[in-house]
Amino acid sequence: MATSPAQIFVWENAFYRKVAIGIALLMLVGFGLFNLAGLTDVRQMPTSTHLHGVIMFSWLLLFVVQNFLGAGKNLSLHRKLGWFGAALAVVAVVTAWQTGIVTTSLDRAPPVFYPPYFLALNFIQPLFFAGFIAAAITMRKQTDWHRRLMLGAIIVVAEPPLGRLSIMLAVPLLGGPDNAIPLLSANQWMIPLIEMTAQLLIVGFIAWRDAKARGSVHPAIKCIALAVPAFYASLWLLAAVPPFAEYAFALKGSAL
Repeated sequence: MATSPAQIFVWENAFYRKVAIGIALLMLVGFGLFNLAGLTDVRQMPTSTHLHGVIMFSWLLLFVVQNFLGAGKNLSLHRKLGWFGAALAVVAVVTAWQTGIVTTSLDRAPPVFYPPYFLALNFIQPLFFAGFIAAAITMRKQTDWHRRLMLGAIIVVAEPPLGRLSIMLAVPLLGGPDNAIPLLSANQWMIPLIEMTAQLLIVGFIAWRDAKARGSVHPAIKCIALAVPAFYASLWLLAAVPPFAEYAFALKGSAL
């Protein structure tokens, strides 16, 4: 356990750099393997999806870079890039909403997701992402809070690659696509439950390391731990609202 503020700061710089790189790699692997396995045709994706992918990849790369710059190596550049990252996040939110609407209208949503849930996912997830970033900006002068709240933002948007990895693991375990897809489609709580569990395990590991170094879990990590189940609960609640569900079903396949 670190015994002084200086030691804690050095430990946090090293640890959170590793976490940033680890989650970034997890996200790239999740998307990459899904595409390489031929489970989605990148060429058939609408332009809005490609645009959102470029924006989010840029934000992810910046997130990793910022973890190095923020460690005292170049704070001036870190602050400047931080405002650029905030603007990039706003664009990411808008393109995520657009992608959700276009994907639903083209009936390209994964069959393992209930249409209102999928549309709610594309509306609510960007809001949680933006909320964490807004909170991190507000707390930017408190480094301990700032770095952890930014981590919360990336943990929330780790859901899509985790979902893809979950499907890739579930399909062979459930006897192949002919058995797995109908089963997952009939039990649409399964993939979200796996995703939430994976995210909470990531948060739990960070909390354990936090407590080991600091002597207690930082309040920001507790906020992330509460936000993850709140995120999934809000998805199902919105999907259950009759006008929203009707809109999702009316939108489904409307552009075909």
